[in-house]
Amino acid sequence: MSPGISSMTGFASAEGAVAGNRVRFEIKSVNHRFLDLKLRLPRELSAAEQPLRSFLQAAFSRGAIEAKAELVSEGERPVPEHRLNVPMAAWYLERIREMCATLGIPADVSPRDLLDLPEVIQRPGAPAAREQEADAAWRDLETLAARAADGLKAERLREGAALATALGRTVAAIRDQAARLRRLRDERREAYRARVAERVRSVFEAHPLADAGAERVLDARIAQELALILDRTDIEEELTRLENHLGHFGSVLGGGGPAGRKLDFILQELNREANTIGSKAQDYGIAEEVVHLKVAVEQLREQAMNLE
Repeated sequence: MSPGISSMTGFASAEGAVAGNRVRFEIKSVNHRFLDLKLRLPRELSAAEQPLRSFLQAAFSRGAIEAKAELVSEGERPVPEHRLNVPMAAWYLERIREMCATLGIPADVSPRDLLDLPEVIQRPGAPAAREQEADAAWRDLETLAARAADGLKAERLREGAALATALGRTVAAIRDQAARLRRLRDERREAYRARVAERVRSVFEAHPLADAGAERVLDARIAQELALILDRTDIEEELTRLENHLGHFGSVLGGGGPAGRKLDFILQELNREANTIGSKAQDYGIAEEVVHLKVAVEQLREQAMNLE
C-alpha cells in the first residue's frame, strides 16, 4: 500500500520530563518550496539543537517547520562545584597588559572581565560532564520530538487527504472543460469552412477571371485557405496533451508520498497547453471556455502548492 499524500500544514505538541525539567515541545509547519527549519530551545537544552535539527531533517522533506521547547517547570538540581583557575586568569591579565602597552592604551581590566574569559572558572570534569548531560537531554527530548513529529505527520496526512479529494474534483472539472472545448471545436469547423469559402468567393466575384478554369482555381484556393486556417486554429493536439498531463497528474497524486514538486512540474505543462489553446482561439465561445480552463488550472496550482 502506497503512503498517503501529505500537506505541509499542521501542528502538534508533546509534554514530558527532560533533564529533570517539565518541558512542552511544539512543532508547526506551513508550505515552503524546500525544508526550512527554525528551532527555539531554552538555554538548558541548547546542547540538543544539532541532534534535533538532524532528527527533523530526516523526518520531513518539505515545509517551513518551527519547533520550540519551553520549560513548564524546573526540577530540583544540585548546584555544581566550580573552582577558580587563578593561573589562567593571571596569564590572561599579563597578555592584556602586553597588548595595551603595545597599543598605547590603558589596561583597564576588572575582575569581572577576567571571570568571563574561557576556562577561568572551571567545573571539575566539565567537558565529560557536559557531554553526558547533553546526551541525556537529547535522549529525553528525542522522545518528545518523536511524539510531536508523529502527531504532525498524522495532521499533515489528514489535510493531504482532504487536498487530494479537492484536487481530484478540480481535475475532473478540467476534463469536462476540455471536452466542452473539443465539442466547440467540432461545431465551429463547418462554420470556419463556410466563412473562408465565402470570403474567397467574394474576392473572385469582385475580380472575375475570364479563364474557363476559374472555378477550379476558386475551389483550389478555397481548399488551400481552409487548410491553413484550420491548421492555425486547430487545438486537438493541445487538448490531447492536456489529457495526458491530467492523467500523469492523477497517477502521481494516487501514488502517495512526497509529490508536491512533481505536481508543480506537471502544472507548468498544463498551464502551457491552456495558454496555447487560448492563443489559437479564433472564436468568442472557445475563447470564453479557455478563460474558464485557465481559472481551473490556476485553482489546481493553488491547491497543489501546499502538498509535501
